[in-house]
Amino acid sequence: MKIAVLGRQPEFGLAELWALGCKNVQPLTPEAAEFSGAGLDINRLGSVKKLGDVLFTTSRAKLPFELKKYVQKTLLPTLTQDARKTTDKIADGVSERRKVTIGISAYGGNISAKDAFNLGVVVKKTLRARDISVRLIPNTTPELSTAQSFHNGLGSRPYKLELLIVAQNDRFTVAQMTGVQNPNAYAARDQKRPKRDAFVGMLPPKLAQTMINLAVGNASGTIRLLDPFCGTGVILQEASLMGCDVYGTDISPKMIDYSRINLEWLKDHLGADTDVTLEVGDAQTHQWQGQIDCIASEIYLGHPLSAPPSFAKLQVLLRQGEELLENFLKNLAPQLESGTHLCLAIPAWRQESGGFSRLNLDFLSRLEYNVGGKSRDLLYAREQQIVARDLIVLEKR
Repeated sequence: MKIAVLGRQPEFGLAELWALGCKNVQPLTPEAAEFSGAGLDINRLGSVKKLGDVLFTTSRAKLPFELKKYVQKTLLPTLTQDARKTTDKIADGVSERRKVTIGISAYGGNISAKDAFNLGVVVKKTLRARDISVRLIPNTTPELSTAQSFHNGLGSRPYKLELLIVAQNDRFTVAQMTGVQNPNAYAARDQKRPKRDAFVGMLPPKLAQTMINLAVGNASGTIRLLDPFCGTGVILQEASLMGCDVYGTDISPKMIDYSRINLEWLKDHLGADTDVTLEVGDAQTHQWQGQIDCIASEIYLGHPLSAPPSFAKLQVLLRQGEELLENFLKNLAPQLESGTHLCLAIPAWRQESGGFSRLNLDFLSRLEYNVGGKSRDLLYAREQQIVARDLIVLEKR
């Protein structure tokens, strides 16, 4: 079994696991889930922060004893060659024994930062008793952030490890982290690409990854992904990094130019070298060419808003959003093979009284699409954000 530490909106991470064919997906806490199945690449998961292999389960009372036993019987043999007998050269040319770096992250079960650190002390003392030098990363919160885990190299070597402790009532699951998101890579792809446009909205790369995973699923082979509202090309860029051939269209020639420049930058700086097709086209009337295996796209979300719209304005926004979505899907349907999957981000608007107003999708029953069973559970919004992204997953009948 494996552990997934979920992102800020856990329902997105669960949806990714299901879409990618993971089995026995079971939320253990709001922050973590257990699952089985083939190994996943943390670098393609947008809404899963960390992955780990389950080591054992136990009760709260037995947890320190089981941790000590795990270190003695399993961890020590792995570390012997790396930590006791291997030396590293430091700056002045003197050799010193390599240290083991350990981090502890705890989820659920009212485990405090002090509790998590104390469990790390159990591991440290057990290793020190065998003459292994240990650096324990201090906990200011129960879990180490992805930045802490990544910048300390945790999960990358036998002597740089992080233990994930997930508490569900009195059942404690302990896993060893195998992968963590790289915050530097996301920042570079988001902030350093040459063309950005705040007016059309800036889709976060992590959310783009999630949308692609919901559209592609566990399909194998070369995938050609279409984004009919490609904007500056965030979805195209993330799909290209996943190895997909990409096809982008947009009604704005400027956005097509921006996408082309950004994808050329991606190839030059990150080595993404998949087939790219870009062309100007109105998604309500355009005829796309060639194979289309799946669609991931953020449709036009409307003008940015600084406050919730009035009732009258909201009715206009809802009508415009529904008309655009219906016209696009009606135009697209005859151009798709049966079974083609789509993941679309459509607009939803924050209400003054709380909650969000969402598009009415009843018209889908008249078109040739099935709606994914959990697709209306995925509303992406940050605090105080007026226009949210409502993710829907569709399948062409």
